[in-house]
Amino acid sequence: MYDVEEGDYLIKDLGVGYGVFVRQEAPIILKDNMLINVGEAYIVVNIIAGCLMQQDQDLSSTFKMVLAQTAISSRATSNFTSPSDLDVNAEDDSIKLKLKIFGGPSAGEIYYYRTDPTGRPIVIGRTPECDIRINDKLLSKSQASITFSTDDSSWVLSDGCNNKPSTNGTWLYLNENFKMHSGMIFKANQTIFNVDFIEPHTSSEQVI
Repeated sequence: MYDVEEGDYLIKDLGVGYGVFVRQEAPIILKDNMLINVGEAYIVVNIIAGCLMQQDQDLSSTFKMVLAQTAISSRATSNFTSPSDLDVNAEDDSIKLKLKIFGGPSAGEIYYYRTDPTGRPIVIGRTPECDIRINDKLLSKSQASITFSTDDSSWVLSDGCNNKPSTNGTWLYLNENFKMHSGMIFKANQTIFNVDFIEPHTSSEQVI
């Protein structure tokens, strides 16, 4: 669509079909319910402040089911991964990150993270050294990285790692209006679009 007041073209997914995604070009602050696409995997982002056990339905429902069968520690289940020092029952206001994977070989896996005072990034990729390993040949060895910014009190997603971009890109679902610009790349299903704005032609020649 075209925004007459701002003079910009905007793009947004209509909620039909496989969705419209834009290729990430610069670090972006993660928001609750944001959807990320890498290779065949789709990752849903949740930002959680407070007690994880009370606020996260996936965590609480799974523990209720497992506890009905056997007594377990509150730190691990078969498809949940979290740092060893993350207490899911702790009452605090720290901003935690939840990443849930749909599609691809790692579908169903859920990861929880707390802020790291050392600033160590969470690396997503296809090698065993990655914090989140997705065994997908479409992913780079280090596909993307997530860090916590103390300046903005936010989790920040970057394509690639150590200033080296990924091969096939990290894609963000366009569930809200996004300002288009020359050079941007977006996709609908498997069709890739490159955006190029053409300036009106003006002639410097004087017409007699």
